[in-house]
Amino acid sequence: MFKKIIQIYLLKEIYNFFVENQNISYVLIKKNSNFPNLKTGSDLDLLVDDLSLFVKTVEDYFSKKILININKLEKSETNINLDFYYRKNLLYKLDLVSNLNNFKHLNHPSKFLDHIFQNYILFSYKFFNRNYSIKIPSESNDIIIRYLEFKKYPEKLHHYYFLKSKDSILISEINRDYKEYLNESISF
Repeated sequence: MFKKIIQIYLLKEIYNFFVENQNISYVLIKKNSNFPNLKTGSDLDLLVDDLSLFVKTVEDYFSKKILININKLEKSETNINLDFYYRKNLLYKLDLVSNLNNFKHLNHPSKFLDHIFQNYILFSYKFFNRNYSIKIPSESNDIIIRYLEFKKYPEKLHHYYFLKSKDSILISEINRDYKEYLNESISF
């Protein structure tokens, strides 16, 4: 019971962090279908403009919070995981990425990243009777990101099912309007 209370407390604090730091360039990508009700061990995948600034802001914010420890894992220069623990139990993870260079089906990755940050949507939601908001990519950008992810990791079938659920007219529009960024048309 106490662990469940800590989980809810931490999620509320994570969601508060995003509300209080709207001035930072980030977007939540590949939003979980259960968001904001996340299971223990879930991760939030974020594209961030300035990785070191984002990490420092998170660490500063959570250093004032009780009962939560953060473990920072630098996977590469452009990818850091921030794992949130209560005692020795992993509760949630922020998976931070600051570029899209590892997607071979994408042209001009830094230009596309700028486009994502300039065209985000402020997604509003309720969690335990409180209103929150978080930046997410536009629908077209989200589809492109999930397509790139699926092409790189075809075993991640949830991206395939997400893409299949989208209207073919929308996919055709994305292929037309975003051909500058895609070196192949979205198809599945």
